Amino acid sequence: MNAHVTDPDRAHLRRAIDLAEQCPPSRTAFSVGAVIIGGDGILLVTGRSRETDPRDHAEEAALAKFPAGDARLRGATLYSSLEPCSTRASRPRPPSFAGVDDTPSVISVQMGRGAPDQAECDFLKIVV
Repeated sequence: MNAHVTDPDRAHLRRAIDLAEQCPPSRTAFSVGAVIIGGDGILLVTGRSRETDPRDHAEEAALAKFPAGDARLRGATLYSSLEPCSTRASRPRPPSFAGVDDTPSVISVQMGRGAPDQAECDFLKIVV
């Protein structure tokens, strides 16, 4: 276990896992939960796979709840129950995090485990 993981990290990740358990079932997609915590430690939003559309990913469902350029994302941390996808099989559009790692918005992404079908995802930090 990572020695830098705090009790709040574990609690936020637990909430993401709980959200994943609430996802509508799918035979072809993972069930994932996402929690975005502001730099001040306050919960900003949550999201889960298939929340508003059968092809939505948890992190994009959460991020969609912010207007473009929302200052609350600066310094925020996204907790995901599973590694955010680097590729999309569900529809031809950029990966869920396209551009996020290149901007000063969500600066930290922490996840419960890597996706079994992803070879790598350079900008993520495993917390448990």
